[in-house]
Amino acid sequence: MNGSHDSPCPADAVKVFEDDITLAAMSLAPVLITAAPADALRIVQAIAARERRGHVREVLTCDAAAGDDVIRTVADNRVRIATDHGTAILWIGEVHALTPRDQSALMKLLARPNSGREEDVPRIVASSSVALCDCVLKGRFDARLFYRLNIIHIVVPA
Repeated sequence: MNGSHDSPCPADAVKVFEDDITLAAMSLAPVLITAAPADALRIVQAIAARERRGHVREVLTCDAAAGDDVIRTVADNRVRIATDHGTAILWIGEVHALTPRDQSALMKLLARPNSGREEDVPRIVASSSVALCDCVLKGRFDARLFYRLNIIHIVVPA
């Protein structure tokens, strides 16, 4: 799903993409947001607030540009991110900055078999301020990972 609309004001990003946010909140599919970091954060918070069972999900942040290693930790099963209200959202900001090792770890996490229990698999929301398809074409981002993340795609024009 591509949420591109006429250029909204950044403060209106959540309102303009209401339908896309609702779809993302109701689905367990990965979400990719192409937006400035502040807009992406507002959209992630809106997704968390609209969790499908009426609970607000906790948002755990992994800033790829800062070199956070949360992805490897979760992928290696060292941390469960379940809360009283289901699984927390793992928001990977500036996903285009992931190292090849972290891209592999995220692929491993997304490929984890589903046991049928929602809390076994973290909810992945990734965002980037640059178009990931351009990073794929330049060989800086794994095409398979882009394909896995690009299930629900919300694009906020600059």
